[in-house]
This record gives sequence, structure tokens and C-alpha cells, in this order.
Amino acid sequence: MVYRIIQATLITISLYGCAAPQLSLKQAASENIKSVEQVLVIPQENINTTIAKTNPGNTGLIGLLVAVAIDSSRQASANKHARPIIKKLENYDFRKTMLAQMKSKSADLNYQVKNKLETVASESNKRIVFDEASMDAVLFTTVSYRIESKNLMITAVSEMYPKKKSLYPFRNKPSDSKPTDIGNIIYRKEFSFSAQGINASNITTNLSDGAASIAEQIAKDLSHP
Repeated sequence: MVYRIIQATLITISLYGCAAPQLSLKQAASENIKSVEQVLVIPQENINTTIAKTNPGNTGLIGLLVAVAIDSSRQASANKHARPIIKKLENYDFRKTMLAQMKSKSADLNYQVKNKLETVASESNKRIVFDEASMDAVLFTTVSYRIESKNLMITAVSEMYPKKKSLYPFRNKPSDSKPTDIGNIIYRKEFSFSAQGINASNITTNLSDGAASIAEQIAKDLSHP
């Protein structure tokens, strides 16, 4: 049996070497938005396979070497487990599935939403996309997904940057010289989905369920500023 854990987390995570804030969209800002360009960013072409690293504790160099050896063996086992899963995903397009769910779930928001997919997660590309956008604000949602200890984990970070000048007062820590600086966000949240007991027979179902969950979490959060 597969047990799913769906959670919208409001935790602080590290970005560019500093703690980035979790920031709700203010009601006044939401009421001022008529259109949003929703940019889905998924750099991964395939699912990643990871393990939870062994903590060597205060055991010194020898303990550290033992932990590395243990993790190496566990990673090899995880890679072996993932082979049939990766094979199963050869004809499955997670990017396309995620984009379709973002389009579907954002349709009921109180403003026009234009959706697009990007596969490059660089600051330079982010700035190009922002500059070319014609909507009131740009919402970048970066998604990653992996198998860890036979569990599927999907995470998404959504950040909204204003283009409409009337939204500028809602910026967190304004930086006029760089529009996509983290200080210019008017919204930032992290969302997650996980499912246990992942294998080749259920991976596509759980990825599709995860895509729907992430998209729904984002839409609901934006609907209730």
C-alpha cells in the first residue's frame, strides 16, 4: 500500500547563501493584480535518486569514513532499486503533466494567468523571462522531484515578482537595480508532496497525483491571501 503525505510547508530555506523568507501575498496586493505570468521551471530531465545521509556524529575522521562507506553502499542499493522505475518513466513526461496541472488549477484564480514552461534554472534566464513578460506580475515556480529511501518527494518553491508599478510598495526588500532580486518578491512559499512505497508499477500514478497536489496547493494558497 502506498501512503501519501501532502503538506504545504511554511519553512525557511536557504537561497543564495542566506535565509529567504516565506511571504504570503497581501490582500491589497492580490486585489491589485489583474494578470500573472506563471512560469514553471523544471530543469530535471529525469527523476533523481538520493539517500538520507548517515550522521557520523562526534566520531572523528574514522567515523566520517565509515559513514561515507555506508552511504556509498546505500546509494548503490538505491540506484539499483530505481532502475526499473527510471525505465518505466521513459515514456512519461513529468514536465508536461506538471504544466497541465498548473494550467488547470490556476484557471479559477481571480486574475488572468498565462502559463509557460522553462527548463533552465539560471539567474540570467530568469531575468530574460521576467523582462519579456507583459503581465502585472511574474510567478516563478521551481519544481524538483526525487526518490529517497523508496519514497517519492516533490518540492516546489513559488516566488512572485511585480511588474506593475502599483505593486512595488508590497515588495519585501526593494532592489530597483535588479528586478528579480529576492528582495523584490511580493509572495514566496514552499510546497511539497511525498508518497511511500514507490516502485515501477505505481511511479507514474504518484507523479501525476503529486503534480496535481502541488498545483492545487499553490492555487489555494494564492486564493486565500
